[in-house]
Amino acid sequence: MKAEMQDTSNLHHMIAAAIERLPAGNAAARYQEGRWRLRDGALLHVDTADDEILIALSMPETHLDLQQLEQLLLLCGQGWPAPLAASLNADETQALLFVRLEHADLEIERVCQAVLALHQARGRWLRPGAAR
Repeated sequence: MKAEMQDTSNLHHMIAAAIERLPAGNAAARYQEGRWRLRDGALLHVDTADDEILIALSMPETHLDLQQLEQLLLLCGQGWPAPLAASLNADETQALLFVRLEHADLEIERVCQAVLALHQARGRWLRPGAAR
């Protein structure tokens, strides 16, 4: 149990380091109750479970262009370890990106940077004429 807590602590430290290197807009993320709340309201939750790492990114947004978002997800995912599961659920109020990865040989910081880069680029997901 103690090893698992240490593993999670190291994971959180690496994620915090990745967030700190974001462009200035979201660098002041707050950690609360197991999640990072980014300045624009998005939530990043990362956790370890057995030999897997679970990453969930919840983004408040309206009028998402899902086709563009899926293409962006594929581009950002190149070079990641193969996900055990990756899903994207979205409606008119939010998008939820969920990625489940194996622990082995996982460069978690790189994965988190890619997820956060995906979040940073979300302005491109809006349909033309949608309110930002």
